[in-house]
Amino acid sequence: MPPLTALSSARTVTFLCLFTSQAALLVLSPVLPEIAREFGVSTAAAGQLRAVTGAMGGVTALVLAVLPRRPGMRALLTLGAICVGAGSALSAAAPSLAVLAVAQGVVGVGVGLLVAVGIAAAGTWPAAAARPYVLAWAIAGMPVAWIVGMPVVGAVAAAD
Repeated sequence: MPPLTALSSARTVTFLCLFTSQAALLVLSPVLPEIAREFGVSTAAAGQLRAVTGAMGGVTALVLAVLPRRPGMRALLTLGAICVGAGSALSAAAPSLAVLAVAQGVVGVGVGLLVAVGIAAAGTWPAAAARPYVLAWAIAGMPVAWIVGMPVVGAVAAAD
């Protein structure tokens, strides 16, 4: 395997995977009241979209754990990123609450892939001596998403 550059290092890739997974989860929260108004449901009903996302992410991680054969980690991480991106785009354009729920399910699959495979990659890709360091950076992606992402999401939500 060729040497990894800074942007493709296991530390950077796994950090960005877990960052992306959490950023995808936090985006919905500040706009739930607007979603509820848009689709004529209560905020509590719109909040159930989070349950759809979480359930699909959990099921995805469980399925990965029991599959006897699965694609390589790079392919699964790519699929996870595609699911988060496609689900987010579909969420933004959703014409109904049902379509939004499906879109959030797609996001959940992506989140499940990014978290489960991102952590596995952090424990597999680097040399044994570097694994704790890479895993620490990977897991740091989640709180960094909240620290950086929440103010950005709040500012965007306040704009429109």
